[in-house]
Amino acid sequence: MKTSRLFVSSVAACAFASATVTADYVSPAAWSASLSSSNNSRYEIRNPNPSAIELVYWFNSPDVYGGVSATFSTTATQTGALNLDWSYAWFHAFYLPTASLTFFANSASGVVENTVYSSNVGPGALVSGSTTLNLSQGYSWGIRASGKNSDSNTDISGIVTLSAMPSPGAIALLSAFGLVGNRRRRG
Repeated sequence: MKTSRLFVSSVAACAFASATVTADYVSPAAWSASLSSSNNSRYEIRNPNPSAIELVYWFNSPDVYGGVSATFSTTATQTGALNLDWSYAWFHAFYLPTASLTFFANSASGVVENTVYSSNVGPGALVSGSTTLNLSQGYSWGIRASGKNSDSNTDISGIVTLSAMPSPGAIALLSAFGLVGNRRRRG
């Protein structure tokens, strides 16, 4: 019994000592957007649910032949690691489309970029993954979705959905409580 309590205490200390950033980025008001072309383009920032944010872009002009990008950013309210699940649904027409999704985080020492998806096979896709960003309080972070096509259809659009993952320490803590609960029931 003492061993179980010691183990749970150790796991709890690890979980609470981690510098994981909370998911306070889900408010649309906290975000801004910049589009590389103002020619018949638009964006939208919305909440599909309380723990996620959707960043939507749409271009419809010949500018897509040279490539366009939508950059969405917000300011970090805390310093630490932010673990994110992401999904990216895009349609960049049919002939020679490209698409990429890059996360970035600014800090006093510069910017760190991480391209999590890049494709030159179309016309579109729905992809997902996870990433970790090291944020610095007061500095911007966000995503840049970019692409182009050589199609007579000049539409390029996409939706990026971001949601926070639980920290590894929190998962370990929940698992530990489950193990202790099982041990108590048996013995």
